[in-house]
Amino acid sequence: GWQDIPLNPQGRRQAVALGPALAGEGYVLIGGHRRMDAATKAGLTQLPAIIREDLVTEAQQVEAMLVENLHRVDLTPVEEAQAYEQLTLFGMQVADIASATGRAVSTVKSRLKLNGLPETAKAKVHAGDATLLDAEALLEFTDNPEALVDLEAAFGSDNFAWRVRHAHDNAARAARNAKEL
Repeated sequence: GWQDIPLNPQGRRQAVALGPALAGEGYVLIGGHRRMDAATKAGLTQLPAIIREDLVTEAQQVEAMLVENLHRVDLTPVEEAQAYEQLTLFGMQVADIASATGRAVSTVKSRLKLNGLPETAKAKVHAGDATLLDAEALLEFTDNPEALVDLEAAFGSDNFAWRVRHAHDNAARAARNAKEL
């Protein structure tokens, strides 16, 4: 039983979280899917569990699952961004998300911005082929379709930083020209 459950990174054994089944009797697994899978593979028939009687709606259960999932250490920034977006759709504010996940408010805000990236750029960040700094630079040009097309083509490449500087220079030149007219 309990002694066979692997330790989490903090050196503690963690129980799975259950919520009341919304259709019928029993409970549904809210958090600890990987622990449950590992325990099943190890032949365990019992696991310690925390029963969350407060999770009585589907929205509450999904929200709890998302928050639980965000505690994983192997999520990519894009996966984090998508989960934070889902939590905002459930009405959670950025500060609440930060508090529930143990992240800084600035981190949650910057991850949420990643949802504004073009799909090809998101895929490159997700795969680790482009950095978060490059993603932030690309996001600066979402209201400049002409520059965005050029930058998106170079996103994740060695000359992306040069193209960003070039796009900034062009934008500054256009702003100066507009003032002179």
